[in-house]
Amino acid sequence: MVVGNYLLKFEPSDSLFLNRYKLMGILSAHSCVSPQDIMKYHAGKGTIYAWRISNVKKYDHPMNLTDFGLKKAPQSWCYLNR
Repeated sequence: MVVGNYLLKFEPSDSLFLNRYKLMGILSAHSCVSPQDIMKYHAGKGTIYAWRISNVKKYDHPMNLTDFGLKKAPQSWCYLNR
């Protein structure tokens, strides 16, 4: 069941060009994930992305997937049209 929605935005900013450790500190402060865990996750990857989530809305009543034209739950995330 779908319990809410939110706005997802990628906002390029000057923080993309900060020192790697300073950037991990910023990501940690806004994500509740330790800098060490972020670095562990990032290990061996060329790029790591952070997405800004805003306008979070919880529905008064959960909606069925069929209300959004879905037959089964997506395995990751997907765009929904209503």
